[in-house]
Amino acid sequence: MAEDPHLERAVRKAVSYIEAELNAVRTDPYAVNIITYALILADSSQADNAINMLSALAISEGMSIDISQSVTLEQTFTYLFTAATMIVLLTTT
Repeated sequence: MAEDPHLERAVRKAVSYIEAELNAVRTDPYAVNIITYALILADSSQADNAINMLSALAISEGMSIDISQSVTLEQTFTYLFTAATMIVLLTTT
C-alpha cells in the first residue's frame, strides 16, 4: 500500500516545527520529554540533541545519568523520560 503524500507532507512539516521549537523549550522537562519522544519516533536527526537536552535537565536537577553506549535509542529515552518525569513531579509539588 502506497503512503499518502498528504500525510507524509504533514508529518515532515510537524517534525520540522518540533525541531525548530526544541531550543525554545529547553528548560521545560515535560516539553523536552514529549519533543524527544516525537523526534525519536520520526527518526529525526535532532533526536540526539533532544536526548542531550533531556539528560542535561536531569543532571541539573541532581539526578544521576549513566547511559551505556550499548543501549538502544528507545531504551535511552525511556530512562531519561523516567528521570525527567521525576523532575516534573518534584518541581510541581
